[in-house]
Parts: sequence; C-alpha cells; structure tokens
Amino acid sequence: MGKNILIWFCIVFFVQSYAQKYSDKDFIGYVNYTNIPLVNVRFNPLLFDHVLDREPEWYSKNKIKKITYLMDGQFYQSFQYSRDGNVVESNYEKGSKYLTSKNKDEIITIGYNNDKENTIVSKKMTPDGKLLRIKSQYATTKNDSTINKFYYENNRIVKKEQYFNNKIQRKSEFKYDKNLLVNMINMDYAIQVQPNQTRESDNIIYKYDSQNNCISIEGVRYFGVLKDRHFYKYSSKNKLLREDYILNEGKGSEINEGSIEYAYAEKDRLSKISESNKSKASVTQIIYGDNNKVKSIIINCDNGCYSTYFPINFYPGKITCVYDIKYDDKNNMIEINNTLNGQLKNKSEYIIEYY
Repeated sequence: MGKNILIWFCIVFFVQSYAQKYSDKDFIGYVNYTNIPLVNVRFNPLLFDHVLDREPEWYSKNKIKKITYLMDGQFYQSFQYSRDGNVVESNYEKGSKYLTSKNKDEIITIGYNNDKENTIVSKKMTPDGKLLRIKSQYATTKNDSTINKFYYENNRIVKKEQYFNNKIQRKSEFKYDKNLLVNMINMDYAIQVQPNQTRESDNIIYKYDSQNNCISIEGVRYFGVLKDRHFYKYSSKNKLLREDYILNEGKGSEINEGSIEYAYAEKDRLSKISESNKSKASVTQIIYGDNNKVKSIIINCDNGCYSTYFPINFYPGKITCVYDIKYDDKNNMIEINNTLNGQLKNKSEYIIEYY
C-alpha cells in the first residue's frame, strides 16, 4: 500500500511538472493532455483562463506573489510564488503543506502533514530548464524511493522511465516525424499480465494534415483490450470544426460514441459547442466581455445531458448550467459562479496578491 501511494505521489508531481513545461501546446477534445503530450493541434478547449497551473514565466510576467483559492467561501488551497514565478510554498485545506527551494540544478520540495515532515521530492534540471529526474520518498522511510527519468533528443522528450527501489515499473517512448509526435507507447512492468498479453498499457498513433493539424488519434489501451479512436475536421483557417470519437471498443465493454461540433463568431472566437452522445446531448454558448475574455458559459440540455468539457452527464431531463466569470483590473480571473437551473451550485474565488 505504501509503495502504491508513493508511486502515485510521484506521478502527480511528474504530471504537474511535465504539463507546466509544455503547456504552450494545445490539446483537443476528449483526450486528456496528460495522456497525449506534445500534440501540435490548433485548438484549445480550455475555456476557463485559470490563474492556477500556469508556467512560471506567466506568474513572473504578471508579478503574482500569492493566490488563495476559496471554494464556496472556504479555504481550499494557496500558492506562493517567487519573483521568477516558481512556487515556493503551497498549502491545502486538510493541513498539508509543501515548501520548495532550489539548490544549483536541483529543486527540492518537502511535504508536511500537520507540520510533520512527510515526503521529499527532488527534481534535477538541465541548465536550460529541462526536467531530467524526479525522486520521491517518504521522510520516515528514506530507503523506499520512486524515481522518474527523462531522456531527450533534439530538445524533444523521447523516453521516460519510472523506478521503485531501482526496479523499473513503467516506461514511455515517444516517436516523431518532422517535429510532430506520431506514436506514444507506454509499458507497464509493475502489474501481473495474463499469458500472451502485452505489457503495452497504451499504444497511440497520431496523424496530421498538410497544415500540421492533428486529424486522428487512434490507440489501444488496457494492455491491448480496449481501443479509442478520435477524428478531427478543420476549416480553411485551421479552426477545429468537428470531432468524432469512438471509445472503449473491446470485448465486453460498452462503447462510448459521440460527436462534437464547434462554431465561431466575430474575431474567430469559439462561440458554440454542440455535442451528442447516443440519446444525450448538450449545446454550449460562450459569451465574451469587453476585455475579450470569456464572461459566461451557458450549457443547455433538453432530454438527458452529455458534455465532454463540463460535469453534467449525470443530470437527467432538461437543465441550464451557467458559469459566470469575473476578472480583476489586471484581467486575471478571480471568481467563477456556477448555477444549475437558477440555483447556485458552487462558487470559486481566487484571491491574488501582487508584488
């Protein structure tokens, strides 16, 4: 159990660090960006311009010192940043705290639970900022450690490996063609597989058009058992117009099949998302304010809801779900109010302190 917790803790830190490094890339549709890194597509569906989980350069440029996140008026988490934009302290609602410091080419984060030292994570970097290694261990049992290693060619990541106590657990390999990711293979050595079953937990192939737009993502996952397929169509301006997906194809599995259409208004801004999935559907309208940022998002369903982007799939019948967004005088998001059929469902607040 302790081994699994430590490995998961390391994976979380890996995803955060890796996503930050490459968050300038866009990722589309139903596929989660943590599973398809570095895909060069032209559309980003993340409509909320969140102030959390940005690159250090963004915090430095905006001179942000601290962000405190409140959920329904209660403290949820906070992050404090140095002038160069890196997190130096983070605190969470249940008493955990993380302090980060830098020592030459190594970034060290110590985790505390109710003021007791709990975990230690060290990240070794290259002089130009590439992540080479993440080592995670419990403070009380320093003999047990999880290590992630990263390998590069031509400034692109080509392989990552994960070890627990020097025994390999997982490996990922990335293949490129003309600077575009065309294949990603994940291997899992930690679990017990069936006879004649592959250790490939994922094998994903990406294809592009002449404009380098991603037009298909097809993959086999769960050790060869399930298949996922995504297909994308674009306008003459390289705007994503439609996505069709077929997920969970495999023996004994329920197939998840649907389509998403995207419409654009003035200034080529996304204005509408229409999605259908079997007998369920949703239509999303995006409204912009004077600052050219999203002011409101309105999702309507007539008879059963389905949305890739918003958590409404478990609602039956007819609903209207609204997200109203507010910004400070620096155009950074400070509040999201979410209502469902006119009733406040939750409220998120971001208290920003500047240098």
